[in-house]
Amino acid sequence: MNPALGYQYGESCCTYNGERLGDCQFYASKNRLRIEWSDGLVESYELVSQSALTIKTYADKRGGLWEYSMGAQGNQFLYNKKNGNAIFKPLRGCVD
Repeated sequence: MNPALGYQYGESCCTYNGERLGDCQFYASKNRLRIEWSDGLVESYELVSQSALTIKTYADKRGGLWEYSMGAQGNQFLYNKKNGNAIFKPLRGCVD
């Protein structure tokens, strides 16, 4: 049996502002979020508010506010409304 066309699992990856930049892992605790990038960069965020289980606002160490959301299929998205920066982690990886 073959999977449906267009339904593929890609290699683990992340995008920053729509560009694929290696991989990253999201680690969440009660009041913090940490993102570890495959190139060694680590960014930490403090929880500011939470409007639902999967919708949260975090602050970075430079004072930027980031909106975090997790989609129904497990995709993770972090968006800074002020400067438009966005980090996206698809659960099933990227398919080129």
